[in-house]
Amino acid sequence: MFEVKLQRDIVFDPRYPNECLLDIATPIVDQPSPLFVFFHGGGLSGGEHTLGPELIALSAQYGIAVVSAGYRLLPNAVFPDFIEDAAKALGYVYHDMQAKDSFSSVFVGGSSAGGYLSMMLDFAPSFLAAQSLSPDMIDGWIFDAGQPTTHYALLQSQSVDPRCVRIDERAPLYYLDESLQQKRTVPVLIIAASDDMPNRREENVVLYTAMKSLGYPEDRLRMIVMDGYTHTGYVGARRGEDQYVYADLIGEFIHANAK
Repeated sequence: MFEVKLQRDIVFDPRYPNECLLDIATPIVDQPSPLFVFFHGGGLSGGEHTLGPELIALSAQYGIAVVSAGYRLLPNAVFPDFIEDAAKALGYVYHDMQAKDSFSSVFVGGSSAGGYLSMMLDFAPSFLAAQSLSPDMIDGWIFDAGQPTTHYALLQSQSVDPRCVRIDERAPLYYLDESLQQKRTVPVLIIAASDDMPNRREENVVLYTAMKSLGYPEDRLRMIVMDGYTHTGYVGARRGEDQYVYADLIGEFIHANAK
């Protein structure tokens, strides 16, 4: 176990001081640790940046620093405000926190809506480019129960039945093309539950197979289906008093692929 230093409610975009906040868990270690930048779920309309116990456990048990970042939410926000905020959070990590000097590796991911945001940051590079970043600068991606098609909340906001499946410029799958195999192929972990939201597991299987068919190396691409769980139900699940399923899942992936 590592001692962990917690910093809370750091404003990373002063234009939106009530929404663009982040918490940081930093393990006390003798050398630079890997960093995991996490975006919370909540259907793009709820959730918060506060570090959950599973993320603190990830830091304490695996010696991984964690940044949990917030973003503007529907209905006050509109597409692509929340994606731009996620990119701004990464800009803060790289430029203000000097990620390349402070950490051994940087991994990015999120759960549910946060998984969707992470996919958009990876596949639609214009968002990171606005922060003088690129997907190539990330050492690994974790897409946990994200929606690779147009997010249902965005459909709902336009009075479209949220059960519909759409692929437009608001969908991560929209940006996949033959250039994928020309990119630096960093490790990608895709997670879904066996009893996930309707279509969510199947859509993530489509993402996984589409990436493979477009040339992403299979040894850098992994999908895990969490048997016996509902949508993100494993995030808060425990194996023991202080052992979290999610901490083990993310910690083992990061340690296997960190520099």
